[in-house]
Amino acid sequence: IPEAGDVGLVIYDIMGRKVEVLVNGIMVSGEHQIEWDASHFASGIYMYKLTSSGETLSKRMILLK
Repeated sequence: IPEAGDVGLVIYDIMGRKVEVLVNGIMVSGEHQIEWDASHFASGIYMYKLTSSGETLSKRMILLK
């Protein structure tokens, strides 16, 4: 996180439905590690969206069980 502020980290399924909110609040600047307990989700392709300091990063990820 480049600077302290409001941070959001949200997981979406391939259809664009929000499935989990991992972070939604104020965080300090620096590196952070967030674990996602995906044990109750099916294997497949998911998207995550990270918002911080007015910037948004969206990436695709694959969940394999």
